[in-house]
Amino acid sequence: MASEPRNMSALRYKPIKVKQLHLTQSELHSNPLITNNMELKKFNCCICGKEEDPNEWVKDCSEKLVKYQMCFTCNHWREQHELDHTTRGEHGWAVINGSHYTLYPHTNGIRGMYGRTYKIEFNDGAVVDCDNLWHQGDLNKAAKYWRELMPDNAVIRQ
Repeated sequence: MASEPRNMSALRYKPIKVKQLHLTQSELHSNPLITNNMELKKFNCCICGKEEDPNEWVKDCSEKLVKYQMCFTCNHWREQHELDHTTRGEHGWAVINGSHYTLYPHTNGIRGMYGRTYKIEFNDGAVVDCDNLWHQGDLNKAAKYWRELMPDNAVIRQ
């Protein structure tokens, strides 16, 4: 059974192109969460409501948290969702029993899951053999919003 395409306009955050990750100078100076001495103010995540202190993270990460008004965890899932629907392609990622995985081509270097070969069957009927599978996290532990946005789309067959 083919899965329905996701409606990107239904997202609470504004998707960006992967290359646009740094705040511009005008965004930095016009953002009310940034004080005159560049100390970043704490805020509540727009998805889960958790209080986030962007000063606890390196600059590149803090800028993304402030820009999207998301905690570190929700920003991680935003980035995974964005990569899934841009860079990784239709069968370059999978959600299996609530766990998010990325599928990479075979390499002679370090491979995910110790290089074990997995047969992944997607909901659209496609089957992919992958010996470079990487776990990105457990969506069951994420905010309900992310679990609903990224439902299971595959199973592992052996």
